[in-house]
Formats: sequence, C-alpha cells, structure tokens
Amino acid sequence: MKTTNYMEEAEIVIIGGGIGGLATALALHKKGLESVVLERSESIRTTGSAIGIFSNGWRALDQLGVGAQLRPRAVPFTALLNISLNDGKQEEIPLREEARCLKRNDLVQVLADSLPPNTVRFGCHILAVKLDPVTSQPILQLQDGNTIKAKVVIGCDGPVRGHLLIQEFPANPNSSKNRPSSPSLISQQNLLEIVKKCDLDSLTLTRIRYRTPWDILLGNFRKGTVIVAGDAMHIMGPFLGQGGSAALEDAVVLARNLAQAMSMKGSEIIDKQNYAGEH
Repeated sequence: MKTTNYMEEAEIVIIGGGIGGLATALALHKKGLESVVLERSESIRTTGSAIGIFSNGWRALDQLGVGAQLRPRAVPFTALLNISLNDGKQEEIPLREEARCLKRNDLVQVLADSLPPNTVRFGCHILAVKLDPVTSQPILQLQDGNTIKAKVVIGCDGPVRGHLLIQEFPANPNSSKNRPSSPSLISQQNLLEIVKKCDLDSLTLTRIRYRTPWDILLGNFRKGTVIVAGDAMHIMGPFLGQGGSAALEDAVVLARNLAQAMSMKGSEIIDKQNYAGEH
C-alpha cells in the first residue's frame, strides 16, 4: 500500500532530544510556548554515565522547575583535582559554589517526564533543513518522506550535526580582525597518547568544524528563524565541566528571549487588526 507523504506545520521544532533539546522544550513550555522535539533515536538517549553540574547549571535547573527533584539524586563534591599535563603535579582546588555529580540518565529522564505528552517524537531522522523561497520559513525534510514547516527551528543535536547545520551561516567579517593567535595548549603528541589509551569503540571519527571563542562572540549563529544552542553552538572540552550547564543556560535564555519576541510579534498583529477594524 502506497503511503501518502504530507507536510505538517509547527510553531517551534527542536532538533535533538538530549540535554539541550529537552531543556529548551521545557523552558519554552514554562513560557507557554509549544514545541516539538525530533529525536533520531528510538528512546531517550542515555549515552554517558555522569555529568558534573556547577552552580550556574543548578540555577538553570531551578528555573526549569526540576532542581529540587534532581538534587537528592546528585552527589555533592567540594573540590577539584587539577593534574598538570607537563609534570603530573596535582593540586586540589576547593570549591566555594554548589557543585554536584548527577547521572546523565536521571537528568534527561526528569527533563523528558516534565514535558507535556507527545512533545518528543522518536525515530525522526532529518535529512535537510531548507528555507521556503516565498515565506523564508524553515522546512524540515524527514527520512520517511514527510516534511515539517516550522516558524522556528532550534538545533540542539550536538556538535557534529549542529556544526553541519550552521556551517553555511555567514561569519561576521569583523571577527577576523585583531584576532589573537591560537596557541596549542595540548601538543599533538599528547593528543595521540590520549587516543591510544581510549576505548576505540567509544571514539567517533568525523569532521567537526572548529569555531574559536572570538567567532562565537562575534559570529552569527542564526539564519532567519533557524538557530543552534548547546553543544551544537559551542562544544566544550570535558575538562571545563560546563558542557551540560551551558546547554541548560542556553535553554533558559533562549526561551526567555523567544517568548518575548513572539509576544511582541503577536502584539503587532493585534494592533494591525484593531487598526484595520477601526478604519
């Protein structure tokens, strides 16, 4: 039996059901905005064992309304151990802020359970995102042949596909001016040694576009109503301990600004309708 493909319309589509995508959907829900999360996997992704969340991340979780639920499941830690790659010297650095280690599975599951039913759609493989030539609205082409026309698309699908999504975005021409040199913090030999000691099955070999901090500060991560957030925008090394917390912060800030922008747009439409009715 031949299946008829169809085009669906949605207000906000979020690509990726990881920490960033689920947190963004929940942040939007808190602001009264409906969204759809498209996840390629068939279930909630539980890849990874634990994640360290510092005070900025816990403030974001409190804003999302799940901080109190997650704290009892987390293990507090009071210090960090800094190990020099040059001489192996170890230094314990006390922490004066809230810092807890949380199972990644607990975090994503609580975020998912806090969303309205059917917000997350599993098994959705996106082939391409294009802009409608007439309306400039993003159109998502799915592997099953269906399409979704959205008003806003937020890419939260990690560093690999996220960087592919934004690679066509024009860079800020001013970002290359007075750009500092990029010193090598870890030599190539050290990187090779790190790879040799890793479980090869845990490594993903792919071409990832590197964006320097000044590109993030001065560059453009939006094209029309398509934007990226979390690791898709600013992937961080695990030694910083800020990847998850940064994604949570992105979700809160993005939802706040998007709700304000859409509210202002709605007010403009109402004003125009009132004006037309009066005249």
